[in-house]
Amino acid sequence: QDKLSEAVALLKEQWHGATTEEDLGDCLLAPQNVHAPMMTLVKLPNSVQSFSSNSEDAKAVQDFLYDNFVEVPIKCVQGTLYVRLSCHVYNELHEYQRLADTMLRFPEKGKRF
Repeated sequence: QDKLSEAVALLKEQWHGATTEEDLGDCLLAPQNVHAPMMTLVKLPNSVQSFSSNSEDAKAVQDFLYDNFVEVPIKCVQGTLYVRLSCHVYNELHEYQRLADTMLRFPEKGKRF
């Protein structure tokens, strides 16, 4: 679970500037102490969110990531987009950094094709 915590902290800092425990909690769908041991949902950057994000938005983000060789599920929960982050023994922190960097290249709403 330490690797998952490191990955979550990395994404939250990169995407939301969150560094304190209180800030970190605002970026998760559920608190870290109640989610699955090796899986969680992390809120995507605000630049990707819309007033009422939906499953079509989630698919657009997931397709963008896939086209950039990043394979992760994107979920829409109550109008907010999240990445379903999984952590296994073979994952390395640089892979989560790649996810963070690639996501920041996603075109902002209104600038998409």
